[in-house]
Amino acid sequence: MVDKGTRFLVSTHYSTRRDSKNAKILFLKAKHKPLHLFTDSLAGYRKAYRKVWGQKRISQDKKYYTRLKASIDKRNNIIERIQGTIRERIKVIRGFKKEYSATLTLELFCIWYNFIRVHQGIKMTPAEKAEISLNLGKNKWLDLILLSSN
Repeated sequence: MVDKGTRFLVSTHYSTRRDSKNAKILFLKAKHKPLHLFTDSLAGYRKAYRKVWGQKRISQDKKYYTRLKASIDKRNNIIERIQGTIRERIKVIRGFKKEYSATLTLELFCIWYNFIRVHQGIKMTPAEKAEISLNLGKNKWLDLILLSSN
């Protein structure tokens, strides 16, 4: 999940299947209900959304949840771009043998993406855009490690 305005990766979940069970895990990791959620047309997202954040009436969900069709609507291009960046990195690694190594690599990617990498579209890191001030110096990796150890 990514915040549209700041490009901050809010939550990630590595899975080998696309289903409502894995979508529910992703949504639970987000901690808070998004103001509006856009997904592709996979039915599992709607089911997971209803279980985690659903309203009493389905008509109320239509205000907050939208399923997009890639051929018609281009509002999911932000997450598709991030997926492309992740795929580029995985291709160099040549895949994963164990699920835990994939999960750890994805977590490190998120830290790099949110706090270290300057985003080309917003000309700053997503953390800076979200006004998360950690006062990182030149060696951002080292500063993040030192902050996490305190």
